[in-house]
Amino acid sequence: MAELTALESLIEMGFPRGRAEKALALTGNQGIEAAMDWLMEHEDDPDVDEPLAAPLGHILGREPTPSEQGGPEGTGPAAGEGKPILSEEERQEQTFRAREQLAAVRLYVELHRGEEPGGCQDPVQLLSGFPRRAFSEADMERPLQELGLVPSAVLIVAKKCPS
Repeated sequence: MAELTALESLIEMGFPRGRAEKALALTGNQGIEAAMDWLMEHEDDPDVDEPLAAPLGHILGREPTPSEQGGPEGTGPAAGEGKPILSEEERQEQTFRAREQLAAVRLYVELHRGEEPGGCQDPVQLLSGFPRRAFSEADMERPLQELGLVPSAVLIVAKKCPS
């Protein structure tokens, strides 16, 4: 019999899928026990069934427009707004197997990102929003599961700063 994933196990225990996914994400995919502790601690929260907001980022090669920055000084979204900077056409979503290396994700991003003005393609850095983490070159050889990016994750793509 195949071993169940943490998400499948939580669902089988009777937790709604959305809550189980949220618990796993907010505990850094540290396993069933941590997710169950979070679910028990937050079962009466009024927003427990609200989906997680995607982290804000920007499109490579351009600065956010004033309307995307929001707020009077352009310091980010205006209070109460959670508008993502990327439009539906600009976001990318792809499914990878748990045992695939992070390098496969980076390759996918590099092959599918839009052309930058001048035809120059700067190298990219992959980051996770929660917990905040910048992935190193050594991480590129590790499987997604080992990096805590399973069952699901949102990765932020940023230009790699020259060293």
